[in-house]
Amino acid sequence: MKEAFNLAASEEEFERAISLAEKVQQEIEKAERADLLLKKKLHVAENLKVLVCNQFSESKVTLNSIMSKTYSFPLHRSLLGKTITLSREGNSLDVEGGSDAQGTTLILWPSHTGPNQRFKVCEEKEDWYSLEPQNALGKRVDVMWGNFVEGNRLHIWECNHTDAQLVKFNHTLNGRCVLEFKNGFALTANEHPCIGIKNGGDNQNFEIKEV
Repeated sequence: MKEAFNLAASEEEFERAISLAEKVQQEIEKAERADLLLKKKLHVAENLKVLVCNQFSESKVTLNSIMSKTYSFPLHRSLLGKTITLSREGNSLDVEGGSDAQGTTLILWPSHTGPNQRFKVCEEKEDWYSLEPQNALGKRVDVMWGNFVEGNRLHIWECNHTDAQLVKFNHTLNGRCVLEFKNGFALTANEHPCIGIKNGGDNQNFEIKEV
């Protein structure tokens, strides 16, 4: 009788031990699967890291160039109908001499927010806009003679809705703005404000203010 009881007890303990061993094995397998998944994630992350580093290396991307890159941002829509100034390093885009005469050139001049430094953002076509100088209503900032070549200057001209008068605003990561013209050009601050191939360089970064 006693021996039979001990045998039954031993069988129950054995079954409990088997059950516990199975549970332990399941937990081990679960941990191994989790570890394998983690390793796969780490492997993918490492590959991405290498890929990004290679791309940066190949394109010679620096922090400064990244900060000057432009990205799509509906800044122009929020400014539609508003009057703005475009300035950098204490100088603003300026209709020379405050003249309203057809063909007056644009210059960079110490900021004073006078009417010849204020431009109204006007809607044009296909998400493009134009700039109306507030000292010469009815005229627009215009690429001279519609000639899209590096270094060509800007002047004011009667509104005619041509490509020479169309602009877009591209916000940059440094909080400034690149004023884009058609055909891949942008407002560029050289000796005089002109159009240059859009590259996001420092001389194409302008501060926009509502006035």
